[in-house]
Amino acid sequence: MEQYEQYKKSLVQYLEVKNVFDTAFEEGEKSGIEKGIEKGIEKVAKALKEQNIAIEIIAESTGLSYEAIQRI
Repeated sequence: MEQYEQYKKSLVQYLEVKNVFDTAFEEGEKSGIEKGIEKGIEKVAKALKEQNIAIEIIAESTGLSYEAIQRI
């Protein structure tokens, strides 16, 4: 019986650690995707700016602020 109780306790500990790891991984993955999208939008804005597209149109199209577009 004692071995069974130890086994159950170690199983609970394992599942807790796995849950923490899975949550951290999902949050990191989500953060990476968001950063990738942000970089893609900036890349498009830069290309439009280099083609002398009006900043107002770039801002409307990308959702970036005028200041952000001017910094690119």
